[in-house]
Amino acid sequence: MMYSAKYFLGLKVIACFKLIRGIGALLLAFSLYCSTASQWPACQAGAHFLSNSNVIAPLLLSASEWLNSFSQSTVFGLITAALAYSAIRFIEAVGIFLDKTWAEYLAVLTGLISLAAIGRQFLSQYSGALMIIALVNIAVLIYLVAVLIIKRRRN
Repeated sequence: MMYSAKYFLGLKVIACFKLIRGIGALLLAFSLYCSTASQWPACQAGAHFLSNSNVIAPLLLSASEWLNSFSQSTVFGLITAALAYSAIRFIEAVGIFLDKTWAEYLAVLTGLISLAAIGRQFLSQYSGALMIIALVNIAVLIYLVAVLIIKRRRN
């Protein structure tokens, strides 16, 4: 297909972004699980590694204090949400990498949902980091919509 060569690299970069976000959500779920089940050997090894860090240790301490304010069922709900988010990002990454149109539609849908959540957070608290995340999200959405329009015209 003619459009594949032109948009091949952009779709691969987007797939890599989706993969990184999926890994991040998976790590979040793992760290939330470790906050509730710290006797698991992998959690103990991770805690030992991170407690030696001068930067990460204070963050973990404040996060563990924050998590202690939640019930255990709420934390498991957060773990489930992080795992679902991770699974969606992995599915999007594989589908976009393999140039599947359904994955691009899914990425546009989840990108719009993410943009709405970022916009809501941005309205309540201005942050330069949120602005950058929103701009990257908008650029990805515009690119994916352009690719989908080109694909639709070719078919």
